[in-house]
Amino acid sequence: MKKTLKIAVLLCLAMTVMLFAAACDKGSDNGQEQTSPQQTSPEGTTPEGTLPEQTSPEETLPEQTSPEETLPEHAHTFGFWNVIKLPEPETMGEAQRFCTCGEKEIQAIPAIGSMGLAYRVNKDGKTCTITGIGECTDTELVIPVAIDGYLVTSVGDLAFIDCHAFTSVTIFNNVASVGIQAFSTGTLLPSNPIVRNNTLTSVKIGVSLGEAIDDTLLLDEALMNTVIANGGTKIGDCAFRWCDALESVTLGDSVINIGDYAFYGCNSLTNLMLSNSITAIGDYAFSSCDGLTSVTIPNSVTTIGSEAFRYCSNLKSITIGGATSIDVGAFCDCTALESVTLSDSIISIDRGAFSSCPNLNYNMYENAYYLGNDSNPYVFLARTELSDSASSCTIHENTKIIGAYAFSYYSSLTNITIPESVTSIGYEAFSNCSSLTNITIPESVTSIGYEA
Repeated sequence: MKKTLKIAVLLCLAMTVMLFAAACDKGSDNGQEQTSPQQTSPEGTTPEGTLPEQTSPEETLPEQTSPEETLPEHAHTFGFWNVIKLPEPETMGEAQRFCTCGEKEIQAIPAIGSMGLAYRVNKDGKTCTITGIGECTDTELVIPVAIDGYLVTSVGDLAFIDCHAFTSVTIFNNVASVGIQAFSTGTLLPSNPIVRNNTLTSVKIGVSLGEAIDDTLLLDEALMNTVIANGGTKIGDCAFRWCDALESVTLGDSVINIGDYAFYGCNSLTNLMLSNSITAIGDYAFSSCDGLTSVTIPNSVTTIGSEAFRYCSNLKSITIGGATSIDVGAFCDCTALESVTLSDSIISIDRGAFSSCPNLNYNMYENAYYLGNDSNPYVFLARTELSDSASSCTIHENTKIIGAYAFSYYSSLTNITIPESVTSIGYEAFSNCSSLTNITIPESVTSIGYEA
């Protein structure tokens, strides 16, 4: 009995050990990392929770180009300034303008300027015109941006005539026009002779004046030191004539035309900066400007007016970049002139353009005097010095213009050949050549002067 019981106990212990071992194996299996069974998906889809296979950027993206290759540089074209906040006596205002591309520029407007000026309200009921000095006692005149809530857009004719006390005048961007003789100190009436003003030394003009620099703006009298015109399309006739103290003129990109007599007689003018937007220089525009020693005419200029620089007695050097036409006597009587550079674009040079310039250095060829440039010294045949018995003369093959009177009064001249390069024959170029019975004019010639 005891032996049987002992065997039963051993069997129970053995079964307990086996069950415990089985339980441990099961627990070990549950502690291992689990993986989901591989799933399959319909063609063209991916299993939920997984991402499709990615390709490299080279396989999916088109080749990128640099900004310089795809985006051309944008040249902004801004409109006019619009005032969005009027200035106060002690508070600056604000103006804005927009480019065609939508970009906006903002500019501060200085606080209100000189007080007490007389004005009239314009027809629009929102703007006004300065008409006179009123009760203002300033010597440094600042045309205000606004008066009593009205935006100042113009300075009227004769507004400050005979106002001798001003030493400076400042005109901001809001002003669109300045009237005739607005700052003159004397009219041209026989009973009221011109009285020069030797107090005004500075004029500053805003950048949105349109054609604000009107004819005779500072007629004959106003003496100033510096003119900077970044606005306006034209410097009017006589605008700064006889401004004896004027030393520097800088004309910005908006100016395209310099009127007749615009800077005539500005004896102290030594610094002249012309922008590449100017297309025409008027008659007598810088005549008698004795302070000028060198002048560079930009490539944009097509016409230099009659006597435009005549009597500039200290002018030594002229570079003409792109002018197509130089009118009568443009540089006549520039007694110190030594050097002239002409571009190949020149089409016509009228009579006397460089006459009475005794120190001018020419390029010589076959007893003829030429002006040109480094690559072509023979653009313009100015004159000749042939012997009384000379029967022929050879014109250089690169010559474009035969000047006025170039061969006149050579009675023994019987033969001359005009090369195919010539496009213009000047006034009386072959007049009174009594022995010259036959001359061949090439098809290249497009202009023949009077009595050539």
